[in-house]
Amino acid sequence: PTIAELVRTTNKDSNNLYAELLLRQLGWRSPQKNTQKDAQADASEAGIQVVTAFLRKQGIPSNSFNLADAAGL
Repeated sequence: PTIAELVRTTNKDSNNLYAELLLRQLGWRSPQKNTQKDAQADASEAGIQVVTAFLRKQGIPSNSFNLADAAGL
């Protein structure tokens, strides 16, 4: 599936697994990712950094949100 289809399913069905995996994909493809032994946590953290950077570029102050995962829990 395309990214658009994955995001549509994630949002329409509120699919937390899809959300987490999309966040990790952002992290895996990010230059912030390093090669720590816990690759899943590293990819999630790098994904959070990507989303945080995007939100800041949109003018959203970093003290107005708190990202811990992609599921919104």
